[in-house]
Amino acid sequence: MAGILVTSHDVTEHVLARQHVRQTTAELAATNAGLADYVVQVCNPGLRALWQCTPAQVLHQPLFAALPELQYQGLREVLDEVSRTGTAAVVPVPPGLGAARALTYSPLRDAQGQTIALGVAGKCGPAGHII
Repeated sequence: MAGILVTSHDVTEHVLARQHVRQTTAELAATNAGLADYVVQVCNPGLRALWQCTPAQVLHQPLFAALPELQYQGLREVLDEVSRTGTAAVVPVPPGLGAARALTYSPLRDAQGQTIALGVAGKCGPAGHII
């Protein structure tokens, strides 16, 4: 007796999972590339006073292209560490560089907990005002 055996397997879930992994990987790579450039998206007057710059000099610009002197003060290493670990870092501000006593660099996360940006806040004066 001769016959034909036909079988099939639904691979839809596997294909969708691979597509999701590819899309998520691409999104994460784009996020990481943006973090590596540290593009300034928001800069309030207190931080601009500390950096001694105008909005046009820093907004939507890579931080270290707009203010290269910051790179040589160890800021890139701090930002890289916060990006890599997801842990905030507090950095004292040297005397004479404005009212801030310390700057806190914190990761900002999306709904999935991925670091998508870094924020900076400064503690100023005895009243503890934030910049």
